[in-house]
Amino acid sequence: MLTDQQIENIRNLMLICEEHDHIKLKLNFDLLEQRKSNEIRDFFHYENDLLVGFIGLYGFGNTVEMCGMVHPHFRRKKIFTALYCEALDNIKGLPFSTILLNAPDKSISGMGFLEKLPATLSFSEYQMKWIPRDLPSQKSDVTLRLAQSNDLSFINHLNKVCFQSTHPLHELFQTSMNRTYIIEKNGVPSGKVSIAREEKQSWICGLAIEPSDQQKGLGTETIRRLVSLEYMEGQELHLEVSPTNKQALNIYVKNGFQTFNAQHYFELKKESRSTSNK
Repeated sequence: MLTDQQIENIRNLMLICEEHDHIKLKLNFDLLEQRKSNEIRDFFHYENDLLVGFIGLYGFGNTVEMCGMVHPHFRRKKIFTALYCEALDNIKGLPFSTILLNAPDKSISGMGFLEKLPATLSFSEYQMKWIPRDLPSQKSDVTLRLAQSNDLSFINHLNKVCFQSTHPLHELFQTSMNRTYIIEKNGVPSGKVSIAREEKQSWICGLAIEPSDQQKGLGTETIRRLVSLEYMEGQELHLEVSPTNKQALNIYVKNGFQTFNAQHYFELKKESRSTSNK
């Protein structure tokens, strides 16, 4: 479990790196805030009590994603390499078959580090932002309600059929910064979606519709409702989508989202996962 001070240190370092490099890092603060006490997923490097290097591991099913950063004034000192090796050693004892390293599209230092590794581009995601505009009236037969613990089996079902996740959730975390909603049509659960807040930014994630209810406009209506809810509370709306998911991309563009950044995910080859010779 991370302390409030550790979370604040990570956020401060992120803001410094983003401003210096003109990038958007994906550090998943919703997951950082939910770390369990027995988990070792985060690796830190301090200089005189100042956090100057960080790597976080994020598990999604059989895949673990790795993302990190080093303070601009402390680069070229092999800090990131040391953190990377430490994180890689930790992954050896975890049940993940795929390791993905994340780097923002315009990160010169990140892409330079990846070029030295036996890793290949697996996929990319667009990061999109909602540009305020008028949206059509909401349909009365579609509603959103906060998910409860008895919705976990339905949420796990959707994660399995929509995202091929084989690791079910055992707890549901609902906070002011992270919320999961159940999408209902005429009172019947038909999907789910989550909101992860980072300061004044709200990220729409985990949107999943029951296969039998897909292509009926539920996704579009859900996006419109979330935009209205969050925008009224003074939040900026963001989301991520694969550029190959043309259907979802068209929905987001038609409802006022514009691409502002991209994230690249590189898969590390299995034979390169040992750090014993580094």
